[in-house]
Amino acid sequence: MNKTLDAVVNRHLAAENAHRMQETLAELHPDCVFEDLPLGKTYRGRGGAEAYYRLWWDAFDGFQRPGKRANVG
Repeated sequence: MNKTLDAVVNRHLAAENAHRMQETLAELHPDCVFEDLPLGKTYRGRGGAEAYYRLWWDAFDGFQRPGKRANVG
């Protein structure tokens, strides 16, 4: 288990759950890509990621994902 990676993921999830946009975006690569296949949309870079998060945060206000990373495999 990589404790550094766990810390980054948990910090990111905490920022997401609190809807702290700048902290959420800070954990992402500047050239990140979010592909939403059901919507047929692709969001590129931190600006795109911000639009993607706003879409979901506005749609599901108050929803929170679990704050701990689940180790798979």
